[in-house]
Amino acid sequence: FDFERPNCIGGQEAARHLTSHATQFIDRYSQAGRPWSAFISFIDSHEDTHMLAATLDDPLHSFLSEMVPRFLDNTLIAVLSDHGLHYSTYLESLRGKKDRAQPVLFLKVPDHADAASRALQANKHMWTTPFDVHATFRHFLFGSANYSAATSSLLTQLSQDRRGCNGSEAIPKRFCDLFQPNQHGQDDELAEMVSPAAMLSYYADIPADAKQQKEACSAGNPPSAHALYKGSFDMGCKCST
Repeated sequence: FDFERPNCIGGQEAARHLTSHATQFIDRYSQAGRPWSAFISFIDSHEDTHMLAATLDDPLHSFLSEMVPRFLDNTLIAVLSDHGLHYSTYLESLRGKKDRAQPVLFLKVPDHADAASRALQANKHMWTTPFDVHATFRHFLFGSANYSAATSSLLTQLSQDRRGCNGSEAIPKRFCDLFQPNQHGQDDELAEMVSPAAMLSYYADIPADAKQQKEACSAGNPPSAHALYKGSFDMGCKCST
C-alpha cells in the first residue's frame, strides 16, 4: 500500500477500471444504435478513515466530462448514494447520524426537458426518499408520474408539505427525529474527530488465512517490512482493500 496512490489495482485507480468498462459498454451500444442503461457502483468510501472517497474525484470528473456532452439530448444522469457516511466514530455524533440519513442525489435531465428541469430546481430543497428516485426513473423511461400517495417523481413538482421531514410517510420517524431541535441535547456543531488514515481498517478486511505471515526469527531483530516484501509487489500502486 502506498499512501501516495491509495486504492489502486494494476497501476490504476480502482474506480477507473469501472468507468473504463462502462465507457466501452456505452460506446458499443451507442454505435449499434441500441438503447442502453449503465449502472456503476463505487464502494471506495466504505472504510473507517473517510479518506478514500476523495480518490473518486478524478475518475468521476474524467468520466462525466467525456460522457455528459455526448448524451445531453436523450439521457438521464444520476449520481446518488444509498446513505451518507456511516463509518468510524463520526457516526456516533448527532451530525454523523444526520449525514447518514441524507445521502447525495444529483440528477441531470436532457437539455430539451424544460419542465422536468424546472421541477428539479423546485424540488432541490425538498425531503425525498429512495422511492421517489425509483419513481423518477420510471417516469423518465415510461412517461408516467402516477404512483402511491407516499411516492412522487422528482420530474414533477412536489407538494409543499415535503418541505418538512414529516411530509412523507415513506420517511421513517427515527430519521425525522434527528432533525428536531434539541432532540438529543447535543450541539449540532460538535462531532467526533474522524479517525486518521490507518492501515488497520484495510488490514482487518483481509481474511486471516490470506495474510502473509512474517518469518519466524530465532535471534536478533525480525526482518523489516521493506526486506520482507521487497520484490513481492509493484511498489507503484497497491490495492488497499
